[in-house]
Amino acid sequence: MSCSRASRKRSVHLKKFEGDSLFSTWLSRIAINEALMLLRRKRGSREVPIAESTTEDGAALPLDFPDSGPNPEDSCLQREQERILCAAVNELKPGLRKAIELREFGELSTGESAQVMGVSFAAVKARLFHGRKELRQRLKRYVESTRTYRAGALRQETRWLSTLIGQRQALGEAEL
Repeated sequence: MSCSRASRKRSVHLKKFEGDSLFSTWLSRIAINEALMLLRRKRGSREVPIAESTTEDGAALPLDFPDSGPNPEDSCLQREQERILCAAVNELKPGLRKAIELREFGELSTGESAQVMGVSFAAVKARLFHGRKELRQRLKRYVESTRTYRAGALRQETRWLSTLIGQRQALGEAEL
């Protein structure tokens, strides 16, 4: 199909050949361009004829396509994690925070961070060590407090369900 189109284009545009390149190069370019156009056309349209979109019993095949975008729950979790990390970084002392921001978020080397901050290489390494240590502790406390909150909420929910079940059982006995 592509070769026949290329032959037709060659015949139609033969008068436009200027001789700046070899004739064989010009013909090859027409064939290559036609093949690329064919690929583009195929890639752009993924059509399924209606006859093929139904099964033998007449039921239509589902036309659900998986969403390639991020899952809304994952997006929300990612934003929440970023918010927690930013809050923890903002609680650091200014020197530690600046070292962490330049090295981790700004993706500068330790030497570059030292130049920007106007301190020695060793000072930046020490600030990074202490800043990371403090961040780890802050984030660990956050995770533990979340677990404690969830455990407390779970205990409360269990008590509530026990009370509800007890009331239903009492109602069931009263009806007998």
